[in-house]
Amino acid sequence: MEFFRKNSTFILIFLLFILIITPYSVRKGMFLDGLTYSSIARNMAEENGTFWKPHYTKTTYNTFYETLPLQFFLQSIFFRVFGDKIWVDRIYGIFMVLLTIFFFMLLLRKIGSFAKTGEKEEYNDIVISWSAFLFIVIPVIMYSSVNNLLENTVTLFAVLSVYTAVKSFSSKHNILFSILSGLCILAAFLSKSVVGLFPLIVYPTIGIVFKKKRWLKHWTFQVGTFIIVLGFILVFIKGGRNCIFSHFQKQIFPSIEGTREIYNSRLGFFLLFLQEFSVPLIVALLLSRFKKWHVGKIPIFFLIIGLSGLIPLAISQKLARRYFVPSLPFFAGALGYSTYWAVQKTVKLPVFKIIYKYLHLIIIIAIIFLGIVSMGKIHKNKTQWGEVLPNWKELKIYDRNILVKPCGFKPSWGDIAFFQRHFKWSFGNGKYLLQKKVKPCPVDPKEYRSLINGPKLRFWEKK
Repeated sequence: MEFFRKNSTFILIFLLFILIITPYSVRKGMFLDGLTYSSIARNMAEENGTFWKPHYTKTTYNTFYETLPLQFFLQSIFFRVFGDKIWVDRIYGIFMVLLTIFFFMLLLRKIGSFAKTGEKEEYNDIVISWSAFLFIVIPVIMYSSVNNLLENTVTLFAVLSVYTAVKSFSSKHNILFSILSGLCILAAFLSKSVVGLFPLIVYPTIGIVFKKKRWLKHWTFQVGTFIIVLGFILVFIKGGRNCIFSHFQKQIFPSIEGTREIYNSRLGFFLLFLQEFSVPLIVALLLSRFKKWHVGKIPIFFLIIGLSGLIPLAISQKLARRYFVPSLPFFAGALGYSTYWAVQKTVKLPVFKIIYKYLHLIIIIAIIFLGIVSMGKIHKNKTQWGEVLPNWKELKIYDRNILVKPCGFKPSWGDIAFFQRHFKWSFGNGKYLLQKKVKPCPVDPKEYRSLINGPKLRFWEKK
């Protein structure tokens, strides 16, 4: 009981986050990018592809350089431990976000003592839980966590980098934490390239906002660690050099030039950010009862870090809603520290004390209820799930690395991702043939024998 009492703040936020994601985390289906990343990680776990040469399918991105490979490697560990299970896709993303919340709350606790704000400990608990709550209610955080997106891993390492940087000013091993901060930035870079570099600004920001001495020394170790290790990879590891250079040629430069796919205009991208962040903003306005906010050094510090993770994204012309996820913890920290003086008066009202007494139990019951009513429903890939579910067991017999020829249809990116993830199939000119009955095509029974004749799919093998 003592453990739960001391860590009730962390436990409450974890439970609230699980409550938010439960309706979607127990449903079938995943965004095609998440399916793609899971397929690559699973392939890597099965030694089909390597760290520097990730493999997707035999015919689509045989070597996958569209992003850098650290997330694939980390998720492959989950596949090695748990096996090729559907729920591993979800578990990895959710676990990354839970770790992000945990270290974000540690950062919130550390920054209070670091800045010598002088708040009482009970107020400190309020600002920690309040800021973390504002982070988890942002809709795209739920979306990212249940869809296995790269941003989950990048956000974790970005928060870790800032946390270790702040901790370097109060630890005996201060240089070690500066080095760890640089390694975390490298990890964020190896997870999704240049979008993970924005924590490099943390030490100059500490020097400017908090007037801390020795920030330049710490910054030198942070940046130096990043440059030295990255330089070592580029000079001495041929596979690493080829992977990073190929990624920049295939993804980064074309995105800046506008020759890759374009999701939103720059204005549209920032409007999407405002749309997402309007949720915690409205919550903060309501619970603070529109009273005066306090914008001190800590909110300014978080705001600068958040803006450094958001604004440079506009260099690219390939902009999607999920791209600003790594900056969101810092915007939530800025909003939380600006409003908690007003909010703490609200949460100390008698009605809130009564609710809080039973809140943990209420949330657990709600999680169980939502899990039961949502279990088995289809959230994404509805077409593909509708096609395979009637013959799932028969199709899983052919769950292996085979070439399957599409008959009468051109596989969409969704088809490629779905069938690779769940059956390890690559679409191409192979001895197996997949026929969709909604798009019939002639099949010569003298040349092919029928293996599966389902209501929506028919699967053939060449004689």
